[in-house]
Amino acid sequence: MFSALVLLLSGCSVRRIDGEKKQDLDYKTLDRLGIPEKLWKEVEEKKEEPFLLAYGDGEQLYIAIGYGEQESGGYSIQIEEVCETEDAVCIRTCLTGPDEWEKVSQEPDCPYAAVATEYTEKRILWEREGGVKMEQIKKTVRAGRIGPGVTDQFYVDEDINIPEAKYDAARVVYSSGRIHVEDIRPAEHYARVTGRLSYQILYETEDGGEQLSSLAGRLPFEEMVYMEEEPKDQLFVRGATAEVSVTLINSRKMNLKASVDLTIGSEGAEEEQITADMEEESTVYKKFSEREILELCTVQKDVYRIKEEIHL
Repeated sequence: MFSALVLLLSGCSVRRIDGEKKQDLDYKTLDRLGIPEKLWKEVEEKKEEPFLLAYGDGEQLYIAIGYGEQESGGYSIQIEEVCETEDAVCIRTCLTGPDEWEKVSQEPDCPYAAVATEYTEKRILWEREGGVKMEQIKKTVRAGRIGPGVTDQFYVDEDINIPEAKYDAARVVYSSGRIHVEDIRPAEHYARVTGRLSYQILYETEDGGEQLSSLAGRLPFEEMVYMEEEPKDQLFVRGATAEVSVTLINSRKMNLKASVDLTIGSEGAEEEQITADMEEESTVYKKFSEREILELCTVQKDVYRIKEEIHL
């Protein structure tokens, strides 16, 4: 599930926005604690100018509006109607000031109002007193998301018999190993990882003369890696290392122990709606800023094998 935050600043275009009312929407007015933190940060940044903010989490649509800085305290925003047309969500408000007899702070204030209603991807239309309307112009963009990484450690312990064609072993000289992940799949809060540990062992034979021989092979493994947060669409291995230790049991058998560190990550692509422009019937101002974005690339999983003969 993704969250999209869209911001409307003041604009300078004029267009009459009409639409046949379809139905009233159920909504709930929000206090400070009911406003999502991501939306609240934008309210704090933009409250000195008129604004329309919308935030969706896939279940609820949060709308916040503000009239900008007022000369004193005592001003409030009244929600008169929240409804929808065929292609828009409409919110109608009015700004009320303090009564003449009311004692209010003479410090400038920035009133705002926020509501929550059922999530929709329709455009948002804000109508203020006097019939002045502000419309959100949205654009859908596709963005990649990288999920949190998880590091897991497990052990491989296996006895290895020396093939009959190999010499008897007298002493292990060197050992190493590499991890090859063959498959990784999500399973509820786990990632099921299967693969093989490729090992190489260099040992001294019992024939004397300090003659060396080698032994290589692969040991299969399967590990369930716990993931505290739900992963994105595709899981991948960020890194895998193995520390291998080999001890000699007898001249024809060895014991291999490997400590494996495995780091799992996830990635996915999501569509988000951002504000490209806004339109309003009165002459206002709007501010644009340019942002560089990455070009969309497709990432595919591929499996390849390398076979090579090495003579010692």
